[in-house]
Amino acid sequence: MRSESGLVRGVGFLGLCALVINGMVGSGIFALPYALAQRVGGWTPVVLLAMGVALIPLVFVMARLAAMFDRTGGPVAYVQDAFGGNAAFVVGWLQILSVASATAANANALSDYLFGSVAGGTSTLIHAAATFAGLALAVGLNVMPSRRTAGVLVLASICKLSPLVLIGLFAWPHLGVAPASTPAETWAPLQAVLLACYAMIGFENALTMAGEARNPERDMPRALFLVYGLCTLIYALVATAYCATVFAPGKADSAPVATLAKALFGDLGGVLVLFAVAWSILGNMTINMLGNSRRIFAMEQQGDLPRGLGRLHPGLSIPINAVALVGVLTVGLALSGGFVVLAVLSVAARLAVYLACIAALPMVRRRRARGVLTLEWAAIIAAAGLCGWLILQSKPENWLAMAAAVISGLVLRAVARRLRGHVGA
Repeated sequence: MRSESGLVRGVGFLGLCALVINGMVGSGIFALPYALAQRVGGWTPVVLLAMGVALIPLVFVMARLAAMFDRTGGPVAYVQDAFGGNAAFVVGWLQILSVASATAANANALSDYLFGSVAGGTSTLIHAAATFAGLALAVGLNVMPSRRTAGVLVLASICKLSPLVLIGLFAWPHLGVAPASTPAETWAPLQAVLLACYAMIGFENALTMAGEARNPERDMPRALFLVYGLCTLIYALVATAYCATVFAPGKADSAPVATLAKALFGDLGGVLVLFAVAWSILGNMTINMLGNSRRIFAMEQQGDLPRGLGRLHPGLSIPINAVALVGVLTVGLALSGGFVVLAVLSVAARLAVYLACIAALPMVRRRRARGVLTLEWAAIIAAAGLCGWLILQSKPENWLAMAAAVISGLVLRAVARRLRGHVGA
């Protein structure tokens, strides 16, 4: 079955769950327990659970939007329906830049982790070759029918979550340990809350794939809630085990989950975590690149990018030119170090996208003559309040970088539309 855009609807509920998992779970969870314990000690799992609850209104808003759309684009499509082409382009452009920089950073992190853990370091040339190989593999996984890519991401989800679940199960005997019994190095609860918040988002990447899902209006909201709840629970259990068994205030730990696994299972635990990290980062890079290629496809379909970027491969039914562009952009950022310059975009861009989607929900509901329910208004207010608070914690340079990105993007859009003969927004 094909969508109106020509993409094949081959991704089922399990595939959508895998997309959400790989969007949420990257490399962050493997460093998160120490970063939080350093700041709040034994209160780490409490902070994670509290943030998990605080973010539910935002997840609810995104799920309600997902239930009304069956086309490719995710936030780009939501904002386009609510506010028109200019706003939709800004949302898509910010997502493309910030996600590409995050993917490039993850590719470098994968090389750092593998060589730091296995070989104790290596030359710059070999590191660059390994980074390129990781990205080439992710591009290769994107040059397949979406159903097969989703199948690989299901495998990646199992490989990354299984060790975390196993570690989490060993946390059960420690659930009764009083948080105050594990002191923090330096009490900094605000920093801990921000770290927990940014570690638990990223689920919006999967929404971009609605045009290739069999029943996105039914399955996407279910996948969002199921995976979000599961990941929150796993994060809290892993943090509980870490704080109760191996965390030592004043002792730096760059690989806390690996430290915990070694304490529980010996050297085999370290190998298990290394395996999980590799799959986790590969899965995250794959869904990031998949999402970016579909954003480019959706934006080209709207006439906002040069003609041809949305061309579908006749045999694979994927936007092959968009996949190629995303691959070249990400490899260039990873090997040049350009992702460091764009890194400041990630916080402001993500918050801007969330706020745009929150504002879009009542507009989309009204345009479809459905009205806005009381529960939806409550979620909108709570989610907007959380995003507003996070904005107050952001640095000014984040917003300056976003402003520069928006201006450059609008110039590109104007040129593309002029070449295509479009006028207006």
